[in-house]
Amino acid sequence: MRPYLAVIVDSFREALASRVLWIVLALITLTIIALAPVGWQRTRTTKLQMDDIHGWPKFVASLSQTAPANDSTDDLSHSSSVTRVWQEFPEDLRKKVLEFDDLKGFERLRLQGDVIDSLNKQIDDKKVYVASESDDLALDPEGRELARRWDTLSENESQRLNRLALEALFPDQIVRRRAESINITYFHWTAIGPMPITNSRLESIIQLVLLGFMNFFVGTIGVLVAILITSPIVPNMFEPGSINLLLSKPISRSLLFLSKFIGACSYVLICASYVILGFYLLAGLRLGVWSHKLLLCIPIFMFLFAVNYSVSALSGLVWRNAIVAIVITLLFVGGCFGVGFVREIMYQLAIQPKEATDVVVSGDELGIHTRGGQYKLWDAENNDMAVAFASGSSGPLMGPPSMRNSLLGPVWHPSLKVYVAITQSWSKPQVLVASADDDWQRHDTGSAPNGILMLDHDSNGNIIALASDGIFQLRSDFQPTPTEDGPSIFGWKLPSIGRPEPFEPIDGPRFTLDSQSAIGHCPNTDTFVAWHKGKVSVLRRTAAGQYELVVDQEGEERESRAAVAVGKQHFVVATTDGMIDVYDLNSLASVASYQLGEGIVPKRAVASKSGRWLSVVSHNGSMWLLDTETMSRRDSLLPHQGRIRAANFVDDDTIVLAANMDDVISVQLSDGKILGYKTPVRTPAEKIFLYAVNPIYKIFPKPGQLKETAGSLLGQDQDLAEIQENMDLSRVQLPQRKWEPVIHSAVFLALMLIVSIVYVARQDF
Repeated sequence: MRPYLAVIVDSFREALASRVLWIVLALITLTIIALAPVGWQRTRTTKLQMDDIHGWPKFVASLSQTAPANDSTDDLSHSSSVTRVWQEFPEDLRKKVLEFDDLKGFERLRLQGDVIDSLNKQIDDKKVYVASESDDLALDPEGRELARRWDTLSENESQRLNRLALEALFPDQIVRRRAESINITYFHWTAIGPMPITNSRLESIIQLVLLGFMNFFVGTIGVLVAILITSPIVPNMFEPGSINLLLSKPISRSLLFLSKFIGACSYVLICASYVILGFYLLAGLRLGVWSHKLLLCIPIFMFLFAVNYSVSALSGLVWRNAIVAIVITLLFVGGCFGVGFVREIMYQLAIQPKEATDVVVSGDELGIHTRGGQYKLWDAENNDMAVAFASGSSGPLMGPPSMRNSLLGPVWHPSLKVYVAITQSWSKPQVLVASADDDWQRHDTGSAPNGILMLDHDSNGNIIALASDGIFQLRSDFQPTPTEDGPSIFGWKLPSIGRPEPFEPIDGPRFTLDSQSAIGHCPNTDTFVAWHKGKVSVLRRTAAGQYELVVDQEGEERESRAAVAVGKQHFVVATTDGMIDVYDLNSLASVASYQLGEGIVPKRAVASKSGRWLSVVSHNGSMWLLDTETMSRRDSLLPHQGRIRAANFVDDDTIVLAANMDDVISVQLSDGKILGYKTPVRTPAEKIFLYAVNPIYKIFPKPGQLKETAGSLLGQDQDLAEIQENMDLSRVQLPQRKWEPVIHSAVFLALMLIVSIVYVARQDF
């Protein structure tokens, strides 16, 4: 082994002798020195931020409805705490707040910012909490302790107490934040903050920032410079005298080549170790974050270089020219990037917007929702999907598909023979109608309640909507006539005056739901089930037409989000921790539990109209199916397991699946027989992607994605889950399979080394 070790050591010395190496190490050193003054410090959470307000319409209503009739600011000592907050607002701001419901888009966002600024000014001026008038506030233990020491509080403690007083005044609208926030400092200056985050969250942020620096200095700059420096190593083997000297000794040509290859990798080993160890010590000594997983990035980045260098080494063997080796390697890197880039662009523009996210069976029509925010009905005449509720009078479609307005519903109105849907967008939601007589064009008919979570029929066929603060019903005198033409701004119509809103509230208990609440509904029994972090609430309609809260049970708290479907006697809760629990609807007793599997995330839960069948569709394309009459799983009846995107029930014996991209398949539940298979007409762009670009991408190596593997090791997947915690489960983005790029790249590396070894063994020198 001595000759081979000598070759490796010689290559290592050659790397150390490179001036470029020392220039790169100097730049890395300067970067670490520049980052050394970065630190963090704790501070009390006092200021409000925009995302601290949950449910702006309800919050604004709570503020403005407490205003005295004359809006006087005299005799504040006798006003309520909420009214005092309102009266501290400037007069012009109060006028704008009273017009909040009429504001749209950026005007509403600007007003929200002004309200936050005014509340923060009251916190700074300590005008929210007044000891003599705030005894009735439901302060938390921290607030009560601060109130007890009211006369001796520091300025920062007083501001914290005023923040807690605001949270107590508006418990359903102002989010309760941690008592302490974190400021990121540079020397003694505050650079970022305050951020009300936990230590674990701060650690993950620091790791991701460090990963970004490592990706740049090692994964990009380091690898490219290493390719330039190491490209002559293999061609130099063939220099006159060099090859004769090496081969004059009894050594293996193949092992000689592998020794040169390993020696060349020492360059990246030096750079990667220096950068990562430097950042590791910086994070530990300055920030208190000793992330040992950071050291795992050293072999990952070295492996990334080895994949690229295998192309350079083979090129050097064949052409024996360093320049040619560099050019071919850069072409390989560009080709890998280009294939991935083209595939991603085509997927985002041509495929993803058409992927089914939900199946709707309403009336005699069969439709699907797509990730692009469109709703499509099956057109039997043209054997294709036709877009319904096409954007026309409701405003322009702008931005990428994932940012366009999406629809809730639609549901069929049998007497009016129209579909009714609600837009889900960043502006105020609108009630839309579409009919076959107008080629399914969408028309606005008025505003919908804010925070709509579900649109469905009740047992009498009426259209009802569950919102974040109540249940609403479509008015009995609702007419599907478009709103009158009027002024508009950038394509969005201004609200009409004097026209009744399409939905009216139904009397019932007051409750608060948010975007993390999972809702299920059984139309036959007029029963809603709401699940939020383990708490279960059951609402049922009485004979008088009102909804009452029949069960409100606190269970074991679970941070997982869920999808819920409600049957006649049972309901199912599928959580993001991979569990499926079936409960009795009356007693809430657990009937059965199932494990989806590690990493399998539920997408949507659906029940048949009679309540016999309960199902869960997961993001990995699998579908779980339960027959509640026999309490047995019937997953095996369903075709295309692993490719199912959405599902819904026609009746107790027929289910409709959306599989692959947007294929629609009807299946008979009694025996699994396929009753119908509808495939929309594919566009040229879709065919190019499905039959050319995607297959090439699958067989191509993916060295660039090794950076994502490093991110997964440092907790990037968990950060993605936290970012998406307020998103609809059907639209969340799953993390990449962290070991898939490693496997693909390892196969490619092995193939390139085998080809190189065979070439060396068969070549005459």
